[in-house]
Amino acid sequence: MTNKTIFVCSPFGGDDDNLALAELICEKVAYEYYYLPFAPHVYFPQFMNEFDPNQRDRGIAWGLKFMPLCDEVWIFVHDGLSAGMRREEARAIELNKTIRRIDWSNLITDKDVEIRLATKYRLWELCFAWRPVTLIDGTRAWLEPLKRTKSKQGGYYYAREA
Repeated sequence: MTNKTIFVCSPFGGDDDNLALAELICEKVAYEYYYLPFAPHVYFPQFMNEFDPNQRDRGIAWGLKFMPLCDEVWIFVHDGLSAGMRREEARAIELNKTIRRIDWSNLITDKDVEIRLATKYRLWELCFAWRPVTLIDGTRAWLEPLKRTKSKQGGYYYAREA
């Protein structure tokens, strides 16, 4: 068993469906191929705002700094490359990395993504929703369930109902 590190390139753009897709891809790389996946778009959005152009650009640049440490770059594509994916592909070519293009729809179905999202957010709801929490200033607030909302870019995100 070879212990390769794979730079995972797949669509994101702040879309929760794409984030779930990237998580599922990393799962496949890890458990079916036994390689170490690295997907910057799974890691950086935990503390960066994808919808702030400066933070998005910085996140992509930071992710590219890890690419030289990876053995190969796997580009998971179905409907073409996003601008961020094109940057990653160009950097992989510069570094003379082995590049594999894979149609993710052959590995993961839309139903897999739906189940991942439903499980993820339902679990969050079960653990935290509708429970009182104490905020930093000492006031009490109730966490409310999240509602799936379509973004202007066409993807989905989860937010409290207004």
